[in-house]
Amino acid sequence: MSDGQVKTVDEVQVGDMIESVDARGRRSFSEVFLIQHGKQTAVRRLRQIHFNTLDAKASGAITLSNTHLLRVAKDKDEFVPAKSIKLGSKVFVVPETESEATAAVVTKILNL
Repeated sequence: MSDGQVKTVDEVQVGDMIESVDARGRRSFSEVFLIQHGKQTAVRRLRQIHFNTLDAKASGAITLSNTHLLRVAKDKDEFVPAKSIKLGSKVFVVPETESEATAAVVTKILNL
């Protein structure tokens, strides 16, 4: 959060300022304008997507819903649902020690 708070995803509300990535791939803070899943109690399928940055300086994983949008590098940059990500896909990530997005290759996908 822009004020230094840490919230779990289910605590985030419309109007909160959350850490994000701008169109140039730099860390920034953006106002939440939509909660896609709301306070629903339905069980959501999750994916855990593991990656290595192309420069081999970082690796990690992100866990998200199948409908969560990820920025990918194809013929052009675009946002696609996590369920369409495949092994070898190139996605953009912001490593914890960096301030800008960098390309990463998907190395493993777990359906949780």
